[in-house]
Amino acid sequence: MNIDNDLRRIALQEQELQFDRFDLDAAWRLGSTLRRMAAERNLGVVVDITLFLCRSSMRARGRDAGQPELGAAQTQHGVPPSEAAMPQA
Repeated sequence: MNIDNDLRRIALQEQELQFDRFDLDAAWRLGSTLRRMAAERNLGVVVDITLFLCRSSMRARGRDAGQPELGAAQTQHGVPPSEAAMPQA
């Protein structure tokens, strides 16, 4: 692929991948889907979600790396995003 093809592909993705609403739960669902897809393809991936003071991350390692898959999603405080208390502004 050349740079022009890459730029066209990115522009198309930006047009198609629009969200009416994007909160921590939507980010968590998207990140979980990306993590699952990477694990199914034996690819490594890191997904980092940061919103205000709450930070969530999930990791998967490809089996080709010789490491076991890290399947547990983690949050900074050890609770799922929907249960995390959001700071008040």
